[in-house]
Amino acid sequence: MPAPVLNVLILYNEPSIIVGTIKDHLYAFGKYSRHNIVLVDSLAADKLIPDLSPFDAVVLHNSVHFTRRSHLSEAFCERMVCYKGVKVLFLQDEYRQINSTARQIRRLAISLVFSTVNREIAAEVYHHSWLKDVRFEFLLTGYVPPGLVEYQVPDFVDRPIDVSYRARKLSAWYGEFARQKWQIGERFRRDGELVDLKCDISCHDTDRIYGEDWLAFLANSRAVLGTEAGASFLDFTGLVQKQVTQFEQNNPQAGFHEIRQKFLQGRDGRTVIRVISPRCFEAAALRTLMIMYPGDYSGILQPHRHYVPLARDHSNMEEVVALLRDQQRAGEIIKYAYEEIACNPRYGYGAMVGQFEQALDEEYSKLPVPAGHDNRKAARAYLGRHYDAEQLSKQNIRLTRAIVYKHRLAQALQRLDRSLDLNLPEKIKSPLRKLSLKAKKILKRLLLQS
Repeated sequence: MPAPVLNVLILYNEPSIIVGTIKDHLYAFGKYSRHNIVLVDSLAADKLIPDLSPFDAVVLHNSVHFTRRSHLSEAFCERMVCYKGVKVLFLQDEYRQINSTARQIRRLAISLVFSTVNREIAAEVYHHSWLKDVRFEFLLTGYVPPGLVEYQVPDFVDRPIDVSYRARKLSAWYGEFARQKWQIGERFRRDGELVDLKCDISCHDTDRIYGEDWLAFLANSRAVLGTEAGASFLDFTGLVQKQVTQFEQNNPQAGFHEIRQKFLQGRDGRTVIRVISPRCFEAAALRTLMIMYPGDYSGILQPHRHYVPLARDHSNMEEVVALLRDQQRAGEIIKYAYEEIACNPRYGYGAMVGQFEQALDEEYSKLPVPAGHDNRKAARAYLGRHYDAEQLSKQNIRLTRAIVYKHRLAQALQRLDRSLDLNLPEKIKSPLRKLSLKAKKILKRLLLQS
């Protein structure tokens, strides 16, 4: 008997899909799943989805910070508590607010969780007794984006940038391991200048690149730097993040080791999340040579075959530069990465959705059969009458567009508030403060209308 086609509601956060990997992950369900997939912004769901019963499963996408009321309303959480179908959660950034996440999983009675932490440390991260009956599945942080292997790219010798990189200089509370994400860029940029490499490397937020511009940037680079993704400090309560962030704002000259000794309580490096970054799949698909610190990379990438290993102290810089300038040797590594990684279906989003469907089918089969099994058929019929897919999509777009505008306004107000903390003359601060107060009143009225 074939597995049933289920009605699956996926809640996501609209402002987050500006990031290509989040967008690809979200849209993969509609592209590859055999189930009826309905995508709705988590805040728009209060108006668009008054009744959850027609859905066989409700999925909280990893773009939704489901412990925050700014992403998932209390009213919707109450409905989730009462919902009897399969409840699924996708997680990311699992090094922070771990206790809050665990409590929310218990409160909402989520039975299926998709995690991106290393399988071998999952029991240390999610050690909470009430999670022992929750099913955990383990995914990669990203996959090869659809169609990227067919992307038209310049030949290696015709690319104008020798080495490119973008990263964010993270707060010290992420731990020592996360520092390498920006240290590799800053050090390589200095080293590259000494050997006349054309580098486009930045760790400033203002230089971030998204969407098609990011793909074009990679495709025009002969090589890109990289490290494993993850963190070496797990902030179970969220308190350390707040303390360190506040300390860094008040003491911008404070060094990492001072902060580590003061706040990380000897726990930095005790448990390390270290996984392959989605950028590795993008680089492999775009035939861009990867120059990276040695690591396990989730058991997928091999040094000297799929990427060029760069010593963490950059002591082999001469060897790395020689390989970059050797078209034949660089081409062999690019070829292996493209053929064995980018073109391997195992690392495509279809494989991720297949894993999701298998786990969902198994969890769905465990649900108690309602008295009078026709109730589920009636629910599906109700879905067909009341949730026209095309109309629902249009309504979701209208509502989420308004949500995005409000989100951007809130971000602008946060930046304005931060500017008031600067050492500015009072004649400048005073009008800015008045503008901020007026804008907050407007934003509050808009949010009340949501």
